[in-house]
Amino acid sequence: MGDFFRDIFRMNLTNFRMFCPDESNSNRLNSIFEATKRCSMAEIVSIDDELGPDGRVMEVLSEHLCQDGLKGICSRAAMACGPLMKPSRRWWTR
Repeated sequence: MGDFFRDIFRMNLTNFRMFCPDESNSNRLNSIFEATKRCSMAEIVSIDDELGPDGRVMEVLSEHLCQDGLKGICSRAAMACGPLMKPSRRWWTR
């Protein structure tokens, strides 16, 4: 699955984001970091892993923040996805 999303990021460098409520690596999505980084506006230090101000992956612990981020991106006609730890739970319906 990580390779699939990596390729999507490569084809959509400006209009695709991923919102994750958990660590992407533990969800086996680490290949996405071959195409983009985690988004961070804070100062980058030597121990930071795959962070950058131009990153397209948003990792936060709150699923509610991820849901709102998805709604905001999709309302602007851009594309986004949000992998969940609980696949039976739906985030958003129209």
